[in-house]
Amino acid sequence: MNLAEKPFAPLRDLRAHQRVCGPTFTGSTDVHADADFITGGFLIDCKAVTRPHRLGRQEVQQLAGYLLRDYDNQYDIHDIGFYLARQGTLIRWSVPEFLITPGARTTLPQLRTALREDLRATRSSKRS
Repeated sequence: MNLAEKPFAPLRDLRAHQRVCGPTFTGSTDVHADADFITGGFLIDCKAVTRPHRLGRQEVQQLAGYLLRDYDNQYDIHDIGFYLARQGTLIRWSVPEFLITPGARTTLPQLRTALREDLRATRSSKRS
């Protein structure tokens, strides 16, 4: 708890409606996908790892999945990151920075629409 004091201090000062624990997303109806926190538009996924340098593609894709499943922009996410619980460290990117780093070339709304359409097509082909 002491490790979390400093990184979360500014987030605790937010109004209650700006702090959401376990948010679910519009695009999570068929797959259980709930993030850990959204605080004032900052999507945070907590990781309790002993070797944070081993965080990789799977963890980043999980974070991206949460971001993209907020189809209707219900949470107005503008920052995204990890809280490393054992290290007491908060890692934060702006959404554009997070998307550009792996090479995204389209906007967040376009990526959300593409994911939604792809998942719908996948579901309908499985039913057939």
